[in-house]
Amino acid sequence: MKEKINIYLNEIIANYEMNDEVADIKNDLLLDLEQRYDDLIMSGKDSELLIIFALKV
Repeated sequence: MKEKINIYLNEIIANYEMNDEVADIKNDLLLDLEQRYDDLIMSGKDSELLIIFALKV
């Protein structure tokens, strides 16, 4: 499931020139979304729906 988060972020940044700043922002977002996903898993949420919940900011 976490791979879906990474794919989603890659789609978002696809139109941007990849540089250190964009890579840092992507990495920060990925870590934050993965943490949110893990928190939701720990609270007993369904993993299929978690991607939707985790990506809603």
